[in-house]
Amino acid sequence: MTKPEKIIQEAWENRGLLKNETYIDAVKKVIKKVDEGKLRAAMPVGDGWEVNEWVKKAILLYFAIQQ
Repeated sequence: MTKPEKIIQEAWENRGLLKNETYIDAVKKVIKKVDEGKLRAAMPVGDGWEVNEWVKKAILLYFAIQQ
């Protein structure tokens, strides 16, 4: 697990961490990479899709940090 994945997973398990700038910044960086096309929440693989769970969680956490 990479550092960003670990941070997102920690925030997913404990939403209180989203008050900490480290976790907020990690979520925002993932969203930026998704917007730039550098990360995807899901990718076609064979006859199905492979979900990138930590990216999906970061997207959902993003809604929690927005005003």
